[in-house]
Amino acid sequence: MSLTEKVSVVISLLSFFAASASAIAAFRSYQLSKNLAKVCNLFPSVHKNRLIITSTSTAERLLAHEIKIKVHRSWFKSDCYSISQLYYVHEWFQKSCHYDAVFPTLFERGLTIGESYEFPIAELFEISTNRIILQKNPIGLKPDTLVSGMKATLIFMLNGTAYSVKIIINQELIDEIISGKKTYSHFRLRQNIS
Repeated sequence: MSLTEKVSVVISLLSFFAASASAIAAFRSYQLSKNLAKVCNLFPSVHKNRLIITSTSTAERLLAHEIKIKVHRSWFKSDCYSISQLYYVHEWFQKSCHYDAVFPTLFERGLTIGESYEFPIAELFEISTNRIILQKNPIGLKPDTLVSGMKATLIFMLNGTAYSVKIIINQELIDEIISGKKTYSHFRLRQNIS
């Protein structure tokens, strides 16, 4: 191999590494701009089986239009339950209890910049069971069909953008759903103090 060929191989390798580094930097800047464009963040709380939504939008109030629960029964089968369809049924109860409930907080009041809302995930599952409506053939989620280790996806439509959170259902969550007991202090709306 001549000197010219060796130099050509070295230059080719260096240009390959430079192109790879440039692609990685471009991907990182894309991820950063994608995260900055979000109007909110959804993440699990330090408390078990709770979720936190924080508003990062400076221009608009963060409002929920739709919340769905997708329970994955197997690779090819999943059931989807809409929480928003039960809004008017639960609205009167949640407003009369005078706590930071899901419907009045996310669907009516909304969140402004810097505010966060923490709530139990079991509340969404409990609403989707549709126990409040007396029906001959219930059409909601049946809690006795849930198994520990089953996967579920919570889909929030916030200001027209879909945000999803994947969770694994544990036995403690199933027990909370079946019992139906609420601890009102678990629903926390933290307002921006400035």
